[in-house]
Amino acid sequence: MVIAALAMAYANTWQVPFLLDDTDSILANPSIRSLRTAFFPPAGTGITVGGRPMVNASLAVNYAFGGFDASGYHLLNLLVHGCAALFLFGVVRRTLRLPLLAPSFGRSATTLALLMTLLWALHPLQTESVTYVIQRAESLMGLFYLGAVYAFVRATESPTSRLWPALTFLSCLLGMATKEVMASAPLILFFYDAILVSGSWQKAWQNRRNFHLALASTWLLLGALVIANSGRGATVGFAASSSWWSYALVQTTAIVRYLGLTLWPADLVFDYGANVRPATGQILFGSLVTLALLTATVVALRRKSALGFLGLWFFAILAPSSSLIPVVTQTIAEHRMYLPLVAIIAPLVLLFWRLSPTLALTILLPLTVVEAFATYQRNLTYHSAIDLWRDTVAKRPDQERAHLHLGDAYLAAGRTDEGIASLEKARSLAPQDAKIYNNLGLAYAHAGRNREALTALEQAVKLAPDKAPVRLSYGNTLLAAGRQAEAMAEFERAVALSPDNSQARFALANGFALAGRTAEAIQNYERALQSDPGDVEVLTNLGAALARAGRIDEAIARNETAVRLKPDSVKSHLNLGIAFLMANRRDQALAQFREAARLGPVLPQDRYNLGGVLAEMGQPAEALQQFEALLTLGPPTAELHFNAGVLCAQLGRAPAAIDHFRRALSLAPNYPGARENLSRLEARLGPPPSR
Repeated sequence: MVIAALAMAYANTWQVPFLLDDTDSILANPSIRSLRTAFFPPAGTGITVGGRPMVNASLAVNYAFGGFDASGYHLLNLLVHGCAALFLFGVVRRTLRLPLLAPSFGRSATTLALLMTLLWALHPLQTESVTYVIQRAESLMGLFYLGAVYAFVRATESPTSRLWPALTFLSCLLGMATKEVMASAPLILFFYDAILVSGSWQKAWQNRRNFHLALASTWLLLGALVIANSGRGATVGFAASSSWWSYALVQTTAIVRYLGLTLWPADLVFDYGANVRPATGQILFGSLVTLALLTATVVALRRKSALGFLGLWFFAILAPSSSLIPVVTQTIAEHRMYLPLVAIIAPLVLLFWRLSPTLALTILLPLTVVEAFATYQRNLTYHSAIDLWRDTVAKRPDQERAHLHLGDAYLAAGRTDEGIASLEKARSLAPQDAKIYNNLGLAYAHAGRNREALTALEQAVKLAPDKAPVRLSYGNTLLAAGRQAEAMAEFERAVALSPDNSQARFALANGFALAGRTAEAIQNYERALQSDPGDVEVLTNLGAALARAGRIDEAIARNETAVRLKPDSVKSHLNLGIAFLMANRRDQALAQFREAARLGPVLPQDRYNLGGVLAEMGQPAEALQQFEALLTLGPPTAELHFNAGVLCAQLGRAPAAIDHFRRALSLAPNYPGARENLSRLEARLGPPPSR
């Protein structure tokens, strides 16, 4: 029933594209493209998968089965959420049958567990953790968290079993490798034991001391992963730019908002931004509410009350991200409520049930249907990046990051003017944000506003001189403006700042190739491939450089790899054809040229080269097609008409040949060979008829 309800609520999730952080964590993450590197996510980058090998491995499984087809990722997200819901059902049902709660709820444990599970799983507040692919980090952690609790409950029911303790430990370990929020699990399991199973702290320690110590040992893995992923230190932790006390004050208002969204989820926001600035009154109210809830939790825990355990569940799971430790990139985030939501839904359901089981069923069952419909509607907002960011801007108009991403979404959709307008709005809200200037500069360049583009990118460089992507954008724009020496200097700075940045290496290699420094171009193309071995564009350009260097066999191998990875790449087929031609493998060269022409569109210069090769290989009819296509694309040149005339003559189409030679002479009266060929054909056919 739970799975069927989820399938209906999320029936429209398959149309949701990759969004925001999905780009870095999935599309631009080479470690997921091989199962050999699946458990080694990029370190030191600050992206969502950093230091979270289980999340990265789950993405690698998706890639292995479906590449970058987003529907497969959504299916696994939904399966993770569904399995987490089943574990929650098992935990609640068995907990309500424990001696502490059985007198009040034991007989109705299955019904109550089903109600709580449906209300939790279908709640619209969960859409961010299920629909937004990379927030699988939250739901997968939730799966292991609930799995650990379920296995622990089963272990306490079967004291002689070795299976359930082992599964509890394994779930804790996997959760630690999924997301840092799992840190609270050993503590929660000890309190579960002390309050709901053993009845006291002393008995819990005496009965299962070694078990709890083993669970606590999983913190070692978490600590190692956090240390290894030092790149997150710039945005998370006490070294971050936000002070712990100001962050904590904002979190009190966040907790009030989370509670409000639990009861009335009508104003969900995808991204709250990094600079949430609540009013003084909001902070005061949030502080009072949070302090009251914390006090009630401590009092209830001292009395060993089940309500105290729920309060601890709520605050302990939120603590890693919503307490004193600043997370400056996400001050408020709705996906943080994935597990804490249980602590709000459970007591409300039990309260309704104590008042009247009939009343509870009358109210709560229809509420699950309302939730499912609201979740379905919320998922519609995710169907395009433009819709999602327009919704965010409407709800948070003073949030510069929303305007920034809305601008990027407009640009990706080809709506350049709207994109520039959104980025200019973002700039007005955050005039010291280098990323906004960077993206605005690229947008200006795309619109042909080159002077404004360079001005914006120069400002981006001033604001963030140590950011490789900013240097790279500036260099590309300088190169497009014909300022090659300055562009190369920026590319070299970008590489110095980030030696493993494949895009910076690629740009530098292209610059060397343009300057005729082939050996240095090859070296940098190969370094770029070390970071991303499957980059077809790098492979293709490397193949061309190797061919220019006379390393023909290597050029063929690189271009064959590119063609295999992307069979519809016109450029790869053309480069492979040229390499085959240089190796005197003419039939294979011709096959590649024909495939390139079939795939199209082919650049004029490539089409011209293709025509020349076809003519040289004794294929005048196909060669003529290429030259005639170029003549229709325009502008016509004497050279094109002359070549077309020669081919027409070879095919016995003398009148057409004469016409091409005359057109060549009209464009260039002294074009070599045109007058001689024309005279020869006219002599053979006789003078043209008089008019």
